[in-house]
Amino acid sequence: MEKGEFSTQQPELAAEFLLVGVSFWLDRGIFTWTEEEYAKKKQAHADIIHRLLGGAVIAPDNVV
Repeated sequence: MEKGEFSTQQPELAAEFLLVGVSFWLDRGIFTWTEEEYAKKKQAHADIIHRLLGGAVIAPDNVV
């Protein structure tokens, strides 16, 4: 990741939202996703993070 890759007006709030949101969304004790659904959610969260932080949309094959 390069310095300046992301641009957001409220970085602290964006980071807080990401930490809480992802922790809740991927909590298997709350949601009973199938393995396929869970994998899709994990892939989607990388794109959501990039968008929230003002970065470019990433291609699905670049998702870890």
